Amino acid sequence: MDSRLSAYLGGYLCVVASGVLEDCIEFVIGKRAGKGKDPPLEAYVRSLVDQTFRNPDSAKIRGTLKNFDSGYRDAFDARIGKDSLAALDSIINVKNNLAHGSSGALPVNVPEAVRYIRRSIPILEVLEDILQ
Repeated sequence: MDSRLSAYLGGYLCVVASGVLEDCIEFVIGKRAGKGKDPPLEAYVRSLVDQTFRNPDSAKIRGTLKNFDSGYRDAFDARIGKDSLAALDSIINVKNNLAHGSSGALPVNVPEAVRYIRRSIPILEVLEDILQ
């Protein structure tokens, strides 16, 4: 594949992955909020997360977990490897660079983007396990 085409497609994959990861994380948090059997509280948490939880890098995920319960953040930190966090942050950085017109976003190619996506999946699995 042409390297420039691979760079554009790799960037696009990161943009799509960022949106999917954001939606999945919001879903898991909303699901947790629904466990309290308090529909107004659940609606509030879902709305708040929907409005404020953008570009879900590792710091935002850790901060959100701490806001719920520092034990959630500690459990997350104990179970997630640095390679998964770095992959997530790379996806978000590429997406943000593309969104803001930075030429620094193009060095990611399709194989790298796929590796980032695969390495970030454990984050969703651990979040779901911690918040269930």
